[in-house]
Amino acid sequence: MSGESLGNTKYSGRNPDRASWDEADHLACFVWHVKHENTRSNNGIFYNRNLSDTTIEKIIWSLKDWIRQKHAPSYINTAMGGTALFGTTREEGEKSVETRGTKRKREAKENSSEKQVVQTSGEGLNTSDEDTDMGKEDSRDEDLSDKDLESMIDEESDKDTEEIIADRVYQNWGEEILKPKQRLYISRITDTFDIKDPYWQYLLVVQALDRTKRIPEDNAVIDIDEHEQAEAIINDDDNTWEPVQTDQRSTKKKKYTAGDELKTDVFESVKYQDAEEYDADRIAEAMSSDIMQPTQIGLTVFEAQRDWFNNRDFQREDHDMACSMLGIENTKVCRIRGMRRSACLKFWQPVIVWALFEMRFKAYLKGCILADSVGLGKTWEALAFILKIVTDFNEECERARRKKAPYPDGKPNIIVLPPGLIQQWAREITSMTSVFDLYIYYGDYKTQSNVSSKIIEERLTRDHELFNKKPETARALILTSYQTLNSRHGPGAVKTESEKRERRFNPTSPKMPNNWKYSLAGKFNIGLFDEAQELRNPTSFQNLACQWLACSWNVLLTGTPWYNSVQDFRGYMPLVFKEPRAWDETLLYHHNMKAEDIFTIEKGHQLEYMLCTDEAIETHILSSHLSNYRIVGERMRRVLALLMVRRTIMSTIPFQCGKMIGSDIPGSQKKIVTVKYDEYELSTYKSAEKESRRGLFVRDHQDRKRFFWNSKKLRKLVLIASWLGFIFLSSSLEVSKIPAALRLLERGILVDTWITQVEKKAVVGKDMTVKDFYRTAKANKHATNTARLEFLLRGSPKMRAMLPIIRDQVLLYKEKAIVWTLYPAEQVYVAAVLNEVGLDYGVYHSGLNFNHSASECMVLINSFSVNSAGLNLQNQCRNVHLFSPTISKSIRNQAIGRSCRLGQSRIVLVYEYIVNDSFNTYLQDRGDRKAMAGLIIEMTSLIRSNSDEIEDNGMCKTDLTRWVIRGTELVYLENGVEAEDSDVQDPELVFQRVLKAMEGEQETEDVG
Repeated sequence: MSGESLGNTKYSGRNPDRASWDEADHLACFVWHVKHENTRSNNGIFYNRNLSDTTIEKIIWSLKDWIRQKHAPSYINTAMGGTALFGTTREEGEKSVETRGTKRKREAKENSSEKQVVQTSGEGLNTSDEDTDMGKEDSRDEDLSDKDLESMIDEESDKDTEEIIADRVYQNWGEEILKPKQRLYISRITDTFDIKDPYWQYLLVVQALDRTKRIPEDNAVIDIDEHEQAEAIINDDDNTWEPVQTDQRSTKKKKYTAGDELKTDVFESVKYQDAEEYDADRIAEAMSSDIMQPTQIGLTVFEAQRDWFNNRDFQREDHDMACSMLGIENTKVCRIRGMRRSACLKFWQPVIVWALFEMRFKAYLKGCILADSVGLGKTWEALAFILKIVTDFNEECERARRKKAPYPDGKPNIIVLPPGLIQQWAREITSMTSVFDLYIYYGDYKTQSNVSSKIIEERLTRDHELFNKKPETARALILTSYQTLNSRHGPGAVKTESEKRERRFNPTSPKMPNNWKYSLAGKFNIGLFDEAQELRNPTSFQNLACQWLACSWNVLLTGTPWYNSVQDFRGYMPLVFKEPRAWDETLLYHHNMKAEDIFTIEKGHQLEYMLCTDEAIETHILSSHLSNYRIVGERMRRVLALLMVRRTIMSTIPFQCGKMIGSDIPGSQKKIVTVKYDEYELSTYKSAEKESRRGLFVRDHQDRKRFFWNSKKLRKLVLIASWLGFIFLSSSLEVSKIPAALRLLERGILVDTWITQVEKKAVVGKDMTVKDFYRTAKANKHATNTARLEFLLRGSPKMRAMLPIIRDQVLLYKEKAIVWTLYPAEQVYVAAVLNEVGLDYGVYHSGLNFNHSASECMVLINSFSVNSAGLNLQNQCRNVHLFSPTISKSIRNQAIGRSCRLGQSRIVLVYEYIVNDSFNTYLQDRGDRKAMAGLIIEMTSLIRSNSDEIEDNGMCKTDLTRWVIRGTELVYLENGVEAEDSDVQDPELVFQRVLKAMEGEQETEDVG
């Protein structure tokens, strides 16, 4: 429009001169204001939609024609006409027949007079006082009906149908964005501040965030960028995202000194600007949302994962054969003999149950790994395997009875698992079958009323009645924990006895005493080890205790086999390799093979057993001299194909054109929110970090090649990166003090006590004892409602980024969220923030009773350090916030898997918060490097397409050469499509981008 080109403000000026305007000018003004308001304002339906000017103008013209149609003489006074919708009337004298041109002139004149009333401020399509009556909102919020569309088409015959459809689509977008905000405003309880009112909760967050801006040290120096930004807001030319602290002044780089953090001014309120109070008229401006929306690109990448993760080396597909071998008569209702009539397996589970039997037939193995990803039902697959063994044994006994032959020896089965899962497993067992005689062997466990089980109170010995070899003992199934097994029958028990008898005990190489009455070696048939990643350290007492059981067959269950890295396989080897020293160089020589050729032999080769030896693993896979991730991954994949089954939600049965296991799971989309400190926070953080960085790793006294985290320093580095207030308060939030801290929070005392402590710059545990900290805790009065929240937001760019997102999810969209932290102290901090906003939350902690109902708790605060195995949240929430970094990617994926699993009906949105130039980035990079080989193991071949991988369309999306990086996107080149000149085709760069895409990550969003 020429009126707005070359700096002209014919339509955007505050007081435009309309005297000389014709019909075209009024229409141009209408288009300009509608377009401007809806593209610049965060309440606009075109805001951040990346639509072309042509598309936007088409939609606006559709809106204009629709309004005209509503005001047509034959339609204006109908139930859906202009009078009903807009409250306007027509004078009786205006009912004469008009030509189309006359009609347009008259309407343009009417529109012009209306605009002179409502647009004199030049601030968009505002309404009059009468029209802003929110009590009439419902009458103006009606959708465009199909009948309306038909009328529009009849009246405007020259209008393109696609424009009308576009009008409908973008109206729906407007409904999605605007209505939650309107509802929040309309439903406010009171016009004065009320912390229980969602409306005031929302504004509380907005105002507190505004008050985390630092005051420039020298007010005489004008920040030009800030000045222009402020002017733009005044003129309504821009509407920026709610403030996450930005640098407002620059200083010379300085050397950070340990101890300077105690002099920080980050928490001094006088250093921050005092934002004005927000009133109802500014609610729309304040409400901006950074909530992630599912994108077509994200969904396309998610579909590609179906190929990337569909590694058939670890899968089986013959469903009918598996059902036949397992004695399942109805292949659609997969029920193994002995299961309750109300129980049956999922369609993808029988093939894995039979795969466990197939691996049991291999002479060179004594165990296998069941590694289906989180949420696919490993518990039922493993129980079905044991149930089939027990029912087969029962039939064998029946045959022996009929033949009057001796009964076979019976052995019980044992399940070892983390203590927190014992009750859950007991429920699962009793819901599946009544065949087992269930025993609980764990501490002072008390049986639950809904679980039929027996308690073993005494310490088991070799001559216990469960080991008398009678046939009925084969039905015995014992549930115990790793800790119980170690402390009663493992190295832990031997150490205790040695200390009592003052005998020497070697912790680096513990041995089981000869003829030890508490040895259970060889007493169990099947040993099932849940959360087997707990056994990743081959020299740990828990691992040795499991080895000392010497079960006839071991099944390792884990959804995260590479908890840290592929080095974890060392812990699994003693439980799955039957002949670990069977490597034979002479046989390789006779077959004219080099050592590395063993990894390329075909399936079923007579030397295949040599893959399952210590030499193959230690020398040719896990050796420190082998640094190529691709080689490590491909060789390990060949070994695991013999002893591991693993599917993901992308896997299909059968492979070609089969049903996807997770077809009912909508998948996940991830955003990494990168934030940064302001210069004052950064100076404080770097000073605090300096001391803890030294001595972060501790060398093992026994094995000088091994190093461990210094847990105390690791905790401090993670905590201060989350919130700088932990510099003073971390000692008051040790695990044992978490219940006391949450009690103070509930009483409204904790945050005030924190403020007092930080203002004095007194370090708890150093300048005062933890006991005195809790003894002297008291509440204080503050001048503003936001004072406590301001204090909590200062020193934490992560919280300043996360809180607005959670606020919108809970208050606008009424959705639940889960926040994951690494340490319980962070749980308390997050809870304190949510408490100040008035949002309902629950803290999931080992020392607490979680008694929130599912309907009340809007935000669940969980900790990676509290075992979350078995925690199913898919029916409760889809919004996942990773507030803290994790030591490994497996921990992070397991947390996400608690929401993204079978039963989830919506796309899971995952937000991961990383602070730039902090210990967060170090942990993230370290985890990525360690997880590289593990990802390669699970992926299909990315180098070339195999014939059995080709899809129906003749192309295979696992072929890395068909993927390019175009701009910031990962693009797959369909058949016949060539790469563009600007596309990145470097295999290594593309491979790195593929690995990110496999985790559902979006491009990083930099906030700060």
